[in-house]
Amino acid sequence: MIRINVKYHLLIILVFGLLPFSSNADSLKKGDKNNLVNIIQIASTLNSAIWVTYIGKTKERLYVEYGTVAHVGSLFTKEPSYTIYWFPVTMITNHQLEILRNSKRDEK
Repeated sequence: MIRINVKYHLLIILVFGLLPFSSNADSLKKGDKNNLVNIIQIASTLNSAIWVTYIGKTKERLYVEYGTVAHVGSLFTKEPSYTIYWFPVTMITNHQLEILRNSKRDEK
């Protein structure tokens, strides 16, 4: 009985100890107008801590990747956190689309 409890407690400690690393896993989110405004602003400026990368467009959706090195998990790892946002194509103007297409991160 004691042996099972010890294994159970070790498993709990291990899982909760790894949560900070897994909480910054890549995710896919539907973007709203506020997200779009922020992403366009990020794509329009140079910043080494946050960036946006245009992924592509389908008939109904546009996909962009938002990356940041300033996140909760950055205390434990140097890996950036990524979120892929998708937006309905009808939400994006041609000017915004050009800004996103021209946004490139200089990866070194």
